[in-house]
Amino acid sequence: MTRCESQPVKRLLFSARYHFGHLRSFRSLVLKHLEVEGIPVAERQGMSVGRFLRDYPVGSAPADRNFFLYLAAYEDFAAKAGAALP
Repeated sequence: MTRCESQPVKRLLFSARYHFGHLRSFRSLVLKHLEVEGIPVAERQGMSVGRFLRDYPVGSAPADRNFFLYLAAYEDFAAKAGAALP
């Protein structure tokens, strides 16, 4: 195998090792965030980020769920950042 052929493989392996190594810390950050949001332990068990965005806060109108709240915050940030660019 030449050096040229091995570089993409090395990058792929490094990327996989990096992501697997940080998976546990990401999971703990998500769990801490769910705890701060007041989601009971029983509901946190096996919860995905997608479910958190789609279904919470419980009892709110669909347009007031976390997905749309985070999307609005991102759009606001993007507009301010875009306005600040020369």
